[in-house]
Amino acid sequence: MRVLILEPSGQLWGSERVLLELIDSLPPGSVELAVCCPPNVPIIEQFLQRRIPMFPCFTANLHRKSRFARLTALLRFLRVVGRFRPDLIYLSAGGCAKFGVWARKLWGVPVVAGVKLVEDIAYLSSPAGQQLDSIICVSRFIRADFLRRGVIPEDSLKLIYDPYVPQFDWTAVSAVDQPRNPDEFVCVARLAHSKGQDLVVRAIAVLKNRGYPVRVRFVGDAEPGSIFAETLKELAADLDVSDCCEWLGARSNFFDYGEGCAAWLCPSRFDPFPRVMLAAIDSGSFPIAWSESGGPAELIKSSGGGLLYEDPSPESIADAMMRAALLTPEARHQIVEGGRRFIAENCNPVVNAEQTLNVWRDCAQTGGRKRST
Repeated sequence: MRVLILEPSGQLWGSERVLLELIDSLPPGSVELAVCCPPNVPIIEQFLQRRIPMFPCFTANLHRKSRFARLTALLRFLRVVGRFRPDLIYLSAGGCAKFGVWARKLWGVPVVAGVKLVEDIAYLSSPAGQQLDSIICVSRFIRADFLRRGVIPEDSLKLIYDPYVPQFDWTAVSAVDQPRNPDEFVCVARLAHSKGQDLVVRAIAVLKNRGYPVRVRFVGDAEPGSIFAETLKELAADLDVSDCCEWLGARSNFFDYGEGCAAWLCPSRFDPFPRVMLAAIDSGSFPIAWSESGGPAELIKSSGGGLLYEDPSPESIADAMMRAALLTPEARHQIVEGGRRFIAENCNPVVNAEQTLNVWRDCAQTGGRKRST
């Protein structure tokens, strides 16, 4: 089976690393892959290492481009489809669904989309989404939101959690990290309003006013063209907590910055299923998240692998940070073990790759019949 992957970003953030783990975990010889992506992006080196054929002709940040640029990108993509002649197209992001729909119309190729962004739910709950053969949802939260809207047929929505390859030895004596610095936290995420770092800065100010100063390492960059990073730094200065915030930018070795801290802060207002939560648990720590945040709350509620705060306010986050700092070793161990059971049961890369491959095969075999109905 020949599968063409459309990777519209080409960065090496969480969703792109998930794609690479999926590729690495597919059974040898099960599929012949090719990738269409933008030129001069970080992920290209990863595809070169894996000797995957590439068509680096897509346009990055297409949602910010002109109508002419979008049309040009579509024509380039359709030309790639015509050259590679895939049995199936896999969209690694739901936002490029219209490209898949056009390829489906012109070339008769079944299309499957992976949905990892909340904003893609509304976008795909449309005529474009209805024309896809299947949508792989990264969490129950995502699938439930699709079902609530009542546009996409239930049997087209598949639940497959992101694969995750543990980076730590869970059997080691020090597998559960007791915080050497209970007044330190780490927040690993792209700097954006939806990720909630502004709430964390305000929570730091709340704790400082309570007489419990903490230090938070922020690991991540804003998207190109965004001023949110500057906005956060100005907010920290206005609240007199600049000395409590360390802005590290994007780091590939982010595990190093969470070592020995009280917990990993995941303050997203809404998030499908952030990979950083799995990383926190893997490392021997745990995440803190809002109880209505979607994927983060789903993981913690189903596994006990973290702490939840009930109100998306600085005061509520500050309370959760205090709870994390004061946990007993026994309580921390129970939280981490619950999270690791979830990873083992739901995020096994080999199992998840087989599940994805089964969706691809089913759509490749039945896509033609679905088009005729």
